[in-house]
Amino acid sequence: MEENVMKTLALTVMLLLLISSIAAIASLASTRFCAKYSVVRYMVKQVYIIEYHGDKKFNTSKLMLNLFSIPLNFTQKISYEAYVNGTEVRVDEVNINGTLYAKVPSITLNKQSSVNYTLVFTIDVIDAENRYPDYGTITQYLNETSLTESTKLWNFSHPIISSVIKEEKFKKLKDIVEWFHYLKKKGLLKYKTHMPPLYPWEVLKKSEGDCDEQANLFITIARGMNIPTFLQYGIVYIENYTYSLTVNDVYEYVLVNTGWHGWVVAYDEDIDAWIPIDMTLHIKSESLPEYAGGAVMLNRTIIWGNIVMGDYIGEFNKFIKELKEYNVTVKEYDETRKLGSWHYSGHVCLSDFVPTFLCLQVISISYIWYMGRKRELL
Repeated sequence: MEENVMKTLALTVMLLLLISSIAAIASLASTRFCAKYSVVRYMVKQVYIIEYHGDKKFNTSKLMLNLFSIPLNFTQKISYEAYVNGTEVRVDEVNINGTLYAKVPSITLNKQSSVNYTLVFTIDVIDAENRYPDYGTITQYLNETSLTESTKLWNFSHPIISSVIKEEKFKKLKDIVEWFHYLKKKGLLKYKTHMPPLYPWEVLKKSEGDCDEQANLFITIARGMNIPTFLQYGIVYIENYTYSLTVNDVYEYVLVNTGWHGWVVAYDEDIDAWIPIDMTLHIKSESLPEYAGGAVMLNRTIIWGNIVMGDYIGEFNKFIKELKEYNVTVKEYDETRKLGSWHYSGHVCLSDFVPTFLCLQVISISYIWYMGRKRELL
């Protein structure tokens, strides 16, 4: 009887030892058992000072000056407060062409008066290095829009664009990327910012363009090849960076630690996933094809929105013209601050229990040794 009990105990201990050994080795050998996330928290403060110089009354809703875009919650967590002249106000959220806006109360301005709209966003950037490839999550933010159609902005039937597509005979995304690299190597495509932005065919004419201008050229060509693509944009946090710009004396930008940036997001049929392609900040990622990657894979990049339709260049030009007509000026101040960073586990991780597994091994081995010594003494 005693011998049977000893055998049962021995088998139980050996089984525990085997299980704990396998679990410990698996936990140490692979991170896939555990969802570990990196998080960086930012504060983005946007201040809009709207001044009216006309003779009659002017309501800010006239030019939608009380609508402000909200960052995507794709791989991010967003919270925010809105203020009018320093007083916090309640906002409504409205979706316009797939972009979410905070609708702040409109204000009626008299001659030589102004209003201060301020929005303060707290944004947690989560696991940015694994944002892409994306296997379908991003599609919920695309408003079920055709991403291969020609638009006024991405007009691939324009003679300059259509001739490029015909002559170069692109077959895949990689071919377009290599063509861009060729243009840059030959000095036929240089980086330069324009305000208002250039259309894709103007980029080719002038042989220059900044991040979103080059991205729009890429999107136009890709859509001409029936490859789903759209423009994604956001903020790259750049410490100690300051930039200012005035457009036609009616709109003034001041950016502090805030680098607005745009890049392509394209559907890659070779891996059946969405990938970023950044023509001006190409940063490689192990999880992406060699021709893909970009600033969006960095934890200092905040994704603000997607542009999947319309003509934001034409809309901006119209907006500037209307500001002049209504005798309104706008000063925009954007400031980004890094508040902190940390790591956390999204689920229970086997690696968190490695010390327990090892302790169990020690106890098991000690028990086996003890029982062996006991039998020798008997």
